[in-house]
Amino acid sequence: MSMELDGQNPSWSHERPNRNTVKIIGETTVLALCIILFIVVATDVLQRLLGAGGALGPIKLLSLVPMLLVAFQYQRHFFAGVFAAPELSLLLALSVLSASWSLDTFNTIERSLPLVATTVFSMTIGSMLSLRGLVIFLGTLCLAMILTNFAAIATLADARGAPPWENTWRGVHNHKNGLGGAAMIGVMLMASAAAATQGRLRLVFGIGVVLSLILLVASESRTSQIITILAVISMTIAFSFRRYLTLWTILVVLLAVSFVLVSYVMLATGLSDPIFELLERKTTLSGRIPLWQLVWPSVLDRPWLGYGYVSFWDPEARRVVEIARDPTLRFTPFYSHNGLIETLLNVGVVGVLLFVGVVIRIFASVVSTLQRTPGNILIVPFVVYAVTFLLYNVTESSILSRDNFMWMIFVMVATKLSRAGRAVRREAAFHRGQRRGEIRAPNSELWGS
Repeated sequence: MSMELDGQNPSWSHERPNRNTVKIIGETTVLALCIILFIVVATDVLQRLLGAGGALGPIKLLSLVPMLLVAFQYQRHFFAGVFAAPELSLLLALSVLSASWSLDTFNTIERSLPLVATTVFSMTIGSMLSLRGLVIFLGTLCLAMILTNFAAIATLADARGAPPWENTWRGVHNHKNGLGGAAMIGVMLMASAAAATQGRLRLVFGIGVVLSLILLVASESRTSQIITILAVISMTIAFSFRRYLTLWTILVVLLAVSFVLVSYVMLATGLSDPIFELLERKTTLSGRIPLWQLVWPSVLDRPWLGYGYVSFWDPEARRVVEIARDPTLRFTPFYSHNGLIETLLNVGVVGVLLFVGVVIRIFASVVSTLQRTPGNILIVPFVVYAVTFLLYNVTESSILSRDNFMWMIFVMVATKLSRAGRAVRREAAFHRGQRRGEIRAPNSELWGS
């Protein structure tokens, strides 16, 4: 698989064959390096291999350097990504600046470094690849991650379960829900990559989908399993009615919002109790609901800018000790299990509004792109992933997570769709300029889409 660079002329007929071969090999090498870096940083594979010793931190920190070098090497694409979704860039900057009002300045600075490196790296990849190129890249990335999980499960007892979930697999993730999330996105993105390819590559991605389903079942992550079912249904509808993708996008977003609201009402009224009994889960969402209730007063204490990036959950802080001692909880949490609450704790209402701006830009770009290229099936996996990411953050927290594969992929998707949306607007402006007799040069960023 060669890298389809965004905004470049796909025709290489004027170049010599040997030069083309060198270029393709170079691009493939860069992609392979990016996949390796992604797995090393965004999973716990190093912890499975090395344990939780003192060498783990420095090695993981050093692995961030090649990520920054990739962004430096492709700085044109990086800067294009920065300005494609300015709300995302501002959100990243706000997280770093939160060190100035953080409850633990050193901790915020230390944790901000991997956040910056992984986000910058993801922006660069999302900017440099075409729509089709990113679909295939993400499919390959998921395949590599799934195979890494199987290798760990086959060779390491710790990857097959840990207290109190000894009977569930977790692979190279710190929790069974991490494995469930990886399997969930593996099903979606590898199925999309299979649809975008042919021949043996399609078969490989198809096998990857089956392997992902096996891990999804073994993880026993109910949230990931339910979201996967919804995602597969929505993708099947999109592939069957590709002429109505704009309408499909709007309906998917509305249904996702309705799903969250209906779930909240059912939880509040007790109507969901039979469903939880069927799923063999507690009506408290494994302690999440009382945790949200206990944390919310702290959110209201510092609503606008929060407590500083990753500074709230100090296990020795009085606020956390009081939460842990509450009889409705009975465990010491290290995060809120909710993306909205965690973002409020990190960067407050200002940060949440910036994130909402990113989400609005994503779906506005999708609608703009579909108006320019109706029936563009390559848009489907990105829409489904964006909605999946938002649903996943109802019971987990991946927003602004410094070494989390779901956040990194979200940044790639947001950057790519934002650039595609800008390309559509520029092309529309170009045609308006033509009608007025103005001379403008179009700069399409939809090559390969």
